[in-house]
Amino acid sequence: MYFFLDKDMASAAWKEHDWSDVTPVEIEIVPSVCNIRHPAEYKEMVELFAAIVDTDEASKRVLDLSTAIIMKNPAHYSAWAVRRRCIFPLLDETASFEATLGAETDLLNALLRKIPKIYQTWNHRERVFDKVVAHVSMEDPASFIDAELDFIIDTVLTVDAKNYHAWSYLHHIVSTQQMWSRLSAVASDLIAMDVRNNSAWSFMMEATKHTGTARDDLVDALEYAATMARTAPNNECPWTFIRGLIDIDQTLQSHPATVGLLAEYGAVDGEGLTAVPALALRVGLLQDRTELGPEDKAEGKGLCQTLAKMDPIHSGYWTNVEGEFE
Repeated sequence: MYFFLDKDMASAAWKEHDWSDVTPVEIEIVPSVCNIRHPAEYKEMVELFAAIVDTDEASKRVLDLSTAIIMKNPAHYSAWAVRRRCIFPLLDETASFEATLGAETDLLNALLRKIPKIYQTWNHRERVFDKVVAHVSMEDPASFIDAELDFIIDTVLTVDAKNYHAWSYLHHIVSTQQMWSRLSAVASDLIAMDVRNNSAWSFMMEATKHTGTARDDLVDALEYAATMARTAPNNECPWTFIRGLIDIDQTLQSHPATVGLLAEYGAVDGEGLTAVPALALRVGLLQDRTELGPEDKAEGKGLCQTLAKMDPIHSGYWTNVEGEFE
């Protein structure tokens, strides 16, 4: 292995190399109101790194130096870029492919377990993924892809279900490998854990558009969303999802699942429960109509007036929408 998860070991590795042929580029610290003070060792590393960053060197010593910098500062995007310069040729070689991939995966897993919201680390992981799946000699790409998905889901999203970087990487894998059904299953599991997980709802909609536009699939999705809406009626997510389904198939607007749900939670006459997202859905469906009769306009204005009272933080918005029904 060419990296060290222990910061002290990582620091020791780059020092074992001969750097006598490299002249460090001194970092000038300009006095300011709030000076950034670097530890002496880190300053020594980045000054050495500055001297080799624009060269073509992709040696073991450069790789070890990038490791040491990353272990101290995972947001150092130039260190990640130079690291790819070092490891991509190793990934191109069949003899070094498995060892290089295993070591890099271990490093990325360790860093993301400790700091799961560093963009540069996720970006590097995505670049490595693309390199690996394109490797002609990879014996079992499905196993590698499954391991990546398991890490995202089991290690990151189950702890922080709205980690943007994890969702972005998951989407990258799913979209490039056409694994939309897997995305739908992941989203469903996370919604079961937290029905208000808007990220999961958003990705479920995208998965639905890629895999489930047949009428029966859309009806199943509608009934699922209706069930979730009943668990937390004022949660916007399932209602927005339902409107997205209706955008795909307008006939779902008159489906019993939609009609029943709106009758149950979209009342303004005191005969049923009233949920703001249900009223908003009713307004949205009226807005989507190409023509509105006098009764439709009156209904829209009444709904907007009710929403302006029930949803005061958005009262200005609802007053503006009311003008569309004049």
